[in-house]
Amino acid sequence: MMTFKKMLLEFTRDFVVHYVETREKSSSLVDGKVDYSVRAIGLDIIDVISHLGLEDHAYIAFGASLGATAMIDCYEHFQKSPLCLILLEPNAAFSYPPWSLPLIRHTAPFYRCVRPIAKWYLKNFRVNTKEDYEMYRINCRALNAADPYKLRDAVLAIAPYRIWDRLGSIRTPSLIIGASKDTFHRHEDIIKIVSSIDSSTYLDLEKHERTHSRELVGQVREYLRTL
Repeated sequence: MMTFKKMLLEFTRDFVVHYVETREKSSSLVDGKVDYSVRAIGLDIIDVISHLGLEDHAYIAFGASLGATAMIDCYEHFQKSPLCLILLEPNAAFSYPPWSLPLIRHTAPFYRCVRPIAKWYLKNFRVNTKEDYEMYRINCRALNAADPYKLRDAVLAIAPYRIWDRLGSIRTPSLIIGASKDTFHRHEDIIKIVSSIDSSTYLDLEKHERTHSRELVGQVREYLRTL
């Protein structure tokens, strides 16, 4: 939650915010073997909206990264449509090197030993630390807070996922926010997502220091004035 602190403080000036962490997070309460697929995470979002009693076209659905992907995937199940979707760097796919999946499958019991190696790999091979160091900090927070067994099961569940057949059904106005200096998310995939969703608007905030800031909330306010 610390990753979204500045954004949330600004949002709560004008909006009632229901902050929901997806089921693979260490804070989730699970019983036995649980499905961590994108579809299961998306259906959780549908259940939360139903539980909160949100009215048709009277709320905004905001998702980031995996949460944004899950919102796209579960869109056809929305019984009460949002006024708009705000999608911060949705993933079209989850790019794990082929050699990493067998390691992830077997290293959960040794997570504390493996975690520094994972951070080193991200810093040197996946994240643009020169221009977007905040993305590295975000990943480090996630790794520090992770439940190794949930993380393992989630990675293995989402690794085969592809979003492309889910985009054509979206009819809700959508603001899609990218960070063009981010090398962790595939920027070209985000641009393709934008071109595949009718009534979509693209906003490039370049790096994560801006995408998780008060500035983003100001941009959302400007977008809402156009609806």
